[in-house]
This record gives sequence, C-alpha cells and structure tokens, in this order.
Amino acid sequence: MFKALFLIVALCNFAQAATVSQLESKINILAEEIEKLKLKDKNPKAEQFFGLGQSASAVYAKDEGISIGGYGELVLNMPSGEREDGAASGQIPTGEALRGVLYFGNKFSDQWVLNTEIEIEHTDEIFLEFAYLDYLYSEKINFRSGLLLIPMGFVNESHEPIYFNSVNRPEVESKIIPSTWRELGMGIFGRIKDLTYKAYLVNGFNADGFTSDGLRGGRKKGGVNTNATTTAGVFRADYQATDHLLVGAALYTGSGSAPVNETVGVNLYQAHFDFNYQGFYSKALYVKGKLDNTLAYNNKSTKGLAKDMQGYYGELGYNINFKKAVISPFFRYEVLDTQKEVLGSFTADKSKDRTNMYFGLALKPIDRIVYKLDYVKKENETKTGVDEINFGIGYLF
Repeated sequence: MFKALFLIVALCNFAQAATVSQLESKINILAEEIEKLKLKDKNPKAEQFFGLGQSASAVYAKDEGISIGGYGELVLNMPSGEREDGAASGQIPTGEALRGVLYFGNKFSDQWVLNTEIEIEHTDEIFLEFAYLDYLYSEKINFRSGLLLIPMGFVNESHEPIYFNSVNRPEVESKIIPSTWRELGMGIFGRIKDLTYKAYLVNGFNADGFTSDGLRGGRKKGGVNTNATTTAGVFRADYQATDHLLVGAALYTGSGSAPVNETVGVNLYQAHFDFNYQGFYSKALYVKGKLDNTLAYNNKSTKGLAKDMQGYYGELGYNINFKKAVISPFFRYEVLDTQKEVLGSFTADKSKDRTNMYFGLALKPIDRIVYKLDYVKKENETKTGVDEINFGIGYLF
C-alpha cells in the first residue's frame, strides 16, 4: 500500500513538473511574440509593398487599424550667373521647404485597405496626391480604385527623397513622365512568381495644359470639376530576373481632352532596368512620347506642341557603408528633347533639346534621412544652359 501511495505521489510530482515546464515554455514563446510586436510597432514601415516607398506602404504591414507616415524635402538651388554661351543667366539662388507630406491609411480587414497621401507643396499648396481603395484578393490579382499614381518610371510611385540621389527629380521624369502624376481610375495589380504587374483604366490628360516643354501641365490630378470625357489605359510589368537585376516596361495610351483647343492622342512607351551588386548599382530609363493631332492643336493654340518627344538617363553609383551611415557618390547622364519633331509651320525649340550631367553625393546617416549635394552641368542646342549646384535634405517616417 505504501509503495502504491509513493508511486501516486511521484507521478503527481512528475506531472506537475511537466506542467510547469510546459507553462514556462509557453510563457517564453509568448514573451518572444510580444517583443516582436513591440519591434514591429516601433518600425512598422520597414517593408515596401506594390511599388510604393516604406512610409507609403505602412498600412499594408499592419494587422488592422490606422497608419500614419510621411516625408519632407528642403532644397537650396544655386544656379550659375552665366549661361554656357557666356551671357548672364539672370538667375539667383533660391531655397524653400519644397514638400511636407502625410500618409494616412486604414486597414479595415485583411482584404480592404485605404491608403492616402496629402501633400503641402511650396508651403502654400495642398494636394491629395493619391487615394487608393484596395481589395487584396490574392498574391496574383488585387483590385484598386480611387486617385491612382500612374505606374511609369522609377520616381512616380516611389517619389520620397531617399529613393533618388539627386536633389531634384530627373527632368525626364518631370517633363515627359510628369511626376508626380495621378489620375482618377481603377484597375488590377499583383505578382505572378517573379513578375509584378499593374493595369489601370484612368482619366485622360487635359491637353490644354500641354506646352512645348512637355506634358506636366496636362495632369488633371483629380481636381474639382475635372473633365472626364477622355480615358486612357496604362500597363506596367517588372521582372526580377535575378537577385540583383530588375527589368521592366510600361505603356500608356489614351486621349487628352481639350475644351479650348483640340483633343490630342497620347502614347508613352517606357523601359527601365535596375542593377545592384555588393554596393555598386546602376539603373537606366528610356521613355518616348508620340502625340496625335498636334498639327490641329498647334493651329488653334499656337503652342508648338511636339508630335514626338523622348528622353533617357543612366546612373552609376556606389554605396559605401560606414557603421549605420551610407555614403553614395553617383553620376547621372540625362538627355531629353520635348521638341523632337514638330509638324507644320512650327519650328522646333532647340533649347528643349538638352543634356544634363549630374555629379553628386548622398549621405544617409540612417536609412530614413538623407543629405544631398550635386553639381549639374546643363547644356542645350541653343547654348543657353545654366549649370547649378543644389543642396537638399530629405526624410521620411
């Protein structure tokens, strides 16, 4: 009997020990998960989703609820007092708090996400930069509607200052791809293995805003009483060929409405690649614009809008790691001509056929703050280019 009682007590002690051990194990696991959640809460924007930058992607990384982020840019531009032909440039240094931006998002559920960007530009202009209402169905296909960033080039979707090394955005991605370019529309996006894609139907340009210097003035931007008489389609695909190489292309085709002048057909063809390996990186972009009905448009508007325009740039750089900081010297060679071919009696403006050479340095003391310095040598066919030195500060959170 005593042996039986001893056995029962021993078994109870063993069971209790096992239970305590299991409980301690579960507590340790729970503590690790809590620590991970704390770290995630401290740094919820470390990932990039769907071509957006870290801060703009923050809402997608959350389990649910509201997300807040933002970025800003401060710039100092110091043009030369002389043009390339030796004449006085008449330009003076300027400085401004160029942009202050807030991202607000809300993850209603695993499927429904609202993501927005509100921008204060030049300290006195306020814009709704984008407003996505996404239905996340699967990795292969998702649905988007709202005020959409047009998925072309490197800068238009990831336009925060830490994602391009120069103080100012490349002119090719400002005048031909009119960054930041957004329109009302809807579409689909997703990933199929190593291929990501976006396909949107959007409101067309306002062709009355076009000039001899490109398409930037034609953005409708979802503004009040926006004319919605024309539409356009845009498709983008990016292929991650290797861990180090991404190649991609985009097509935009549609019509630009023009209540004052003549409707203009707009077709943009764009290709790009991005390569990086052990600190070295290179990237290049090419875009060609072909516009229809420009002769009738120019006869009515006298703007000298080009039938063809094109631009490209290539950039080389090296990222030098110094503790937490990264120093990136870079060189960019950029060529653009927004007057490539002009029809009728209009003469192409040769000052719009230009070459820009950037020599610069970007310093990131941490990955969300950047100090930039560059010298830009500017030349054009009329010898009226004005070199400039630029300094900028950028941040995101």
